Amino acid sequence: MFSAVTVLTVALERNSLYQKAQRDAQSNVTRNFAAISSGLWNFDTTGLKAALQGLTQSGSIIRAEVLNGRQQVASVQREHSDAPDFEWEAPLFGPDGSEKIGTLKISESYKDLRDLFTKNLATELVAELVKIGGMAALLFIIIYSLITRHLQTLAHDVLELKPGAPVGSISLHRRKFHNDELDTLVGSINRFREERAEAEDALQADIAMRKLVEEALQESEARLRSSEERLKLAIDAAKLGIWDWDIERDRLVWDDSMHRLYGIPPGGFGGAFDTWWSYVMREDVTQAQFDLDAALRGEREYSSEFRVQRADGSIRVIRGVAHMIRNSDGTPVRMVGINRDVTDLINAERERDRATEEVQAAQAELAQVARLTTMGELAASIAHEVSQPLAAVVSYGNGALRWLGHVPPDLGEAKAAIEGVVEAGNHAGAVLARIRELVKNRKPEYEALDVNQAIEDVLGLTGGALRARSVLVQSSLSGGLPAVLGDRIQLQQVIMNLAINAADAMESVNDRARVLRIGSKVTAEGLVQVTIADCGTGIEEGIRERIFQPLFTTKSHGMGMGLSICRSIIEAHRGKLWTSPVAPHGTEFKFTVPACNRDSEAA
Repeated sequence: MFSAVTVLTVALERNSLYQKAQRDAQSNVTRNFAAISSGLWNFDTTGLKAALQGLTQSGSIIRAEVLNGRQQVASVQREHSDAPDFEWEAPLFGPDGSEKIGTLKISESYKDLRDLFTKNLATELVAELVKIGGMAALLFIIIYSLITRHLQTLAHDVLELKPGAPVGSISLHRRKFHNDELDTLVGSINRFREERAEAEDALQADIAMRKLVEEALQESEARLRSSEERLKLAIDAAKLGIWDWDIERDRLVWDDSMHRLYGIPPGGFGGAFDTWWSYVMREDVTQAQFDLDAALRGEREYSSEFRVQRADGSIRVIRGVAHMIRNSDGTPVRMVGINRDVTDLINAERERDRATEEVQAAQAELAQVARLTTMGELAASIAHEVSQPLAAVVSYGNGALRWLGHVPPDLGEAKAAIEGVVEAGNHAGAVLARIRELVKNRKPEYEALDVNQAIEDVLGLTGGALRARSVLVQSSLSGGLPAVLGDRIQLQQVIMNLAINAADAMESVNDRARVLRIGSKVTAEGLVQVTIADCGTGIEEGIRERIFQPLFTTKSHGMGMGLSICRSIIEAHRGKLWTSPVAPHGTEFKFTVPACNRDSEAA
């Protein structure tokens, strides 16, 4: 009976040890399962072998393999191991647990256990049975008193922990601190809880930061979409189309704006560059091809203007510019550019030019009226300037007749008298020619002219009128003055108008000489400047700028157009007209016009 019980006990014990060995192996595998899965996921062969080596160091596991499908990734086997008694496999999963990434194959051997049971089986069984009986009771009491009840208390405290609850320390319910394994375990649990709480706080902070980053990213994407929409609206408003030509593959890509520009449905453009020529007006193809070839040769950037016929039959003017992209040896490989519909712009420019011409014609007619008005005011002076040479002609003619009537005739004196007639006649012709030019209605003719000569011509016409008003003219004309590009009649009209205005300003002066100073010079900027100054009563500061406005006048008999016309004429010559006071009396008017050499440099 005892032998049967002993054998049964031994058999049961052996099976129990086998099962315990299996559980230990499974527990060992479970502890290292995460490391093995991580090593396989990261293809860390060294880490895998280290983890497998830990499995085979002790216990019943003699061989551990990691398989990827049927391919062996890593394998570790205990030295001097026998054939396995039991083999089993466990699947390996990725970090998220949803994807199988491999298999862990475990081989176990119980040879050591069998060897243990074969030695002194009977004696050891009896001794063990006695020991087991006594030790079991003793150990139960000791373990329960020292460990089990405290572990139950710890388990109860840990189970009471709730997510988000304040972190508090747990402790053993015993009288004093023993500094043993239980106290160490409690300390480890408390540290783990604190570290977990810190990790949770850090995780929450990281989640909050990621939310802020995501919100900022969404806001940035929204701004980008808004910018793209505004850019698209700007492109559509400006009637722009963008194109990209792959020269090597002869592939031309149009955006939607290009299709709208040419009146083609989206996707209606074939994509070959030659297809584009079919939309260009036949008369403009040659010039457009020339502009393109020049850009391909690198002679200049691409810029061309041509007409296209849209699908609806309308003709639009297109202006194109592009940037050429070349490879390292200078060969063009790509061309990116824009087309712009400038039809409305060109029509507006033509309308503006027509309106400008009409305004210029009106200004010319108004200037002629002003000149005729001025000539009317100078009628007496002009009559005097004409009557003087005519009187000289009569005088010289009578003298010539007398010399010819002598017996014998004095031909020398008669010749001299006739030469006087010719000279006086030429002088009268020149005066009449200047008057005819001033009153002629014609378009401005810009040519190089001598400003000093223009001043002298005006003084020649207005000299009698100025002397009749007791006005003394003092001229200071710089020699070597450069020529200016302008219309002689218009500049003479400005000088004459300013001179007559100066004489009018001194009409009421009786306590000092009426002096009109007129001069010319070259400024530091290279401009030709003319100054006409009087010693009259001056212009009030409040109306100094208003005198250049149309229909504003300080004269009882004036139209208020003279100075306005003068400023328009000077500005048309790209110059400037202004006025300033003169101490102690009077006002001076100055205007500048560019010299010919300066004008050509600007052009």
